[in-house]
Amino acid sequence: MLHDRAVPRSRANVDHVVIGPTGVYVVDSKKWHRRTTIKPGSGTLWVGRTPIAKVVGPVVFEARAVAEALRRATGRPVDVVTVVAVHGGRLPRWGAINAGGTTILRVSRVHGWIARHPRKYAAEEVAMMAAAAEQTLPAYVPQ
Repeated sequence: MLHDRAVPRSRANVDHVVIGPTGVYVVDSKKWHRRTTIKPGSGTLWVGRTPIAKVVGPVVFEARAVAEALRRATGRPVDVVTVVAVHGGRLPRWGAINAGGTTILRVSRVHGWIARHPRKYAAEEVAMMAAAAEQTLPAYVPQ
């Protein structure tokens, strides 16, 4: 797992990149007030007073950049799954929401959620992609 990595050709950063047998994941950590709720309204989902698209949009951008960086480094397409890991906030009882292809769930559920995905890569492929990510996604330095 890589933490706090720079997005190539951008001022953005990726909170966490997880590369393992079940795939490649960009995990964005969000700390929300404990009373923040996610609820439907006017045809969209809202996080408090923020439309969900404003929460997941940057994560999708980061995932596309990671996928492109890994594709260039490995010479093959790489699917990257987006996850928003929530600290605080009120999520539904079942604990996960899918919004725009991004899964939103409590931090405590992220590991198990990733582990339950079907195996996608052999150990050699994981090692190759992890090395490529380490090299193409440098540590983030705020500007």
